[in-house]
Amino acid sequence: MKTRVALYIRVSTEEQAKEGFSLEAQEATLSQHCENLGYIVVGKYIDDGKSGKDMNRPALQELLKDCSQKKFDIVLVWKLSRLSRKLKDTLQLIEDFEKDDVSFLSYSEQFYNSKNNSTNKLMLSMVGGFAEFERSTIVENVKLGMNQRAKQGKWNGGRILGYDIVNKELILNEDEANIIRMIFNMYVNGKGCIYIRDKLNELNLKTKYGKAFTHIAILTILDNPTYKGFIRHGRTTGENKKRIKQENIIIVKGIHEAIIDEESFDKAQQITAHNRRTTPRMPSNPHLLSGILKCPDCGGRMNFQPAGKRNNKNHGGYYTCSNYKNFRTCRPRLFRAKHLERSVLNRIKSIASSTRIIEDIINEMNSNQGIDTEIIKKQITDVEKQIRKYESRMDAIKQQFISGDLTIDEYREFKSELEMVLTDLGCSKETISLEYAKACNTAVDANDVLFVLENFDALMENADVQMKKQLVESLIERIEINLDSTINEFVFNFEVPNPLHPNNQSKSDILICDTVHRD
Repeated sequence: MKTRVALYIRVSTEEQAKEGFSLEAQEATLSQHCENLGYIVVGKYIDDGKSGKDMNRPALQELLKDCSQKKFDIVLVWKLSRLSRKLKDTLQLIEDFEKDDVSFLSYSEQFYNSKNNSTNKLMLSMVGGFAEFERSTIVENVKLGMNQRAKQGKWNGGRILGYDIVNKELILNEDEANIIRMIFNMYVNGKGCIYIRDKLNELNLKTKYGKAFTHIAILTILDNPTYKGFIRHGRTTGENKKRIKQENIIIVKGIHEAIIDEESFDKAQQITAHNRRTTPRMPSNPHLLSGILKCPDCGGRMNFQPAGKRNNKNHGGYYTCSNYKNFRTCRPRLFRAKHLERSVLNRIKSIASSTRIIEDIINEMNSNQGIDTEIIKKQITDVEKQIRKYESRMDAIKQQFISGDLTIDEYREFKSELEMVLTDLGCSKETISLEYAKACNTAVDANDVLFVLENFDALMENADVQMKKQLVESLIERIEINLDSTINEFVFNFEVPNPLHPNNQSKSDILICDTVHRD
């Protein structure tokens, strides 16, 4: 019987651009190597455009899953750094292979790891250490280069409203610059961010990414010294982009053209600072129905909006549509929070007090425990692979067009065809994902649901606000209300047989308000 081999292939965008570690080249080299040795390739696991900094890669995770199922005898990579650039992760992965009696082979380093081979383990530690050191060196060099560019007044960031990026330099975009001038002009003349946001959206003006303005977007623009001709670099750091101390930030005069004069910019900062001092923050407690309550007009999520004195912890409040609050694309309706929350809790208590409903819920859930979610997950994975494949083709034809290998008409034709395929694949993924979500929902542990329902009163009485919200969200996916603040329907996170619709399975997970006692 021939030795079964799994190929693991990875390339990041930067590596392919700079060093030519293409997926096709790796695949061809490794396949030929297997043929020369008389091995049979039983699987190819490809992570396209994925960094080796961690193990959160789709193809790698699929490889590990298949490894545990004994689908192959050897994992073959083109180079050790393809597996991981961190020694710790590399050692962990090979240890996982060993547990499943799978060997590991690196083509470039001629490294073959079999169980209990101490010499190869020593070599692995050395080579893996070099790979990690190489990545750390690259990261450090990139940081030094970016810091140097910033100190020279050069741009390091991405797209920014008001400018186009040409040869890594900021070039004034006059149409967008006028939006920036409008924002600063209104702000320094007494208009607030909400007013400015509404005015820009009323004029159908868009952000750099073609979206409607939010008040956060306005504040971000007002705080950006790029617009007064300066470069700011180092305000965020690390992979999680956390804020760092002010003394570590580079702020220097840039080589680009300013949009706002320094006097107007500084005045805007003074207004913002004054507003922060004179406007106390609201309590940050989570609110019971935020996110799961749906707007009766547009179906969007509703969020809590405070009312009354800001320094009063017992202030009243409302739920309002987030689409209206952020974009003014819905109606300005307000629904009393205390009334809605009390109504929802009373409905849940009514359900929890009904032995018949609880028994029906448990029976329904137990009958659906046999759904095989792994099959659906495999379908999602297959579709995602196809999407990545065609996205790679889209990038490839773009590069061919840039290099002059394709005419503009050829590029447009290929691009149109690929976009149609990607649209179809996206629809397929959405459909399958909905099936998977439904399968997962029916696979909720019946005992957990039973415990929450039977002990709902006691749990709510002893819980803080955060825990109360988690308890409600563990039961309810969404709540739809009527314009008069009454509840239209609950949609649960699990199947709820509906007495009003015993023969209609499409209604089985919706509990209409008439099926429980009214307030």
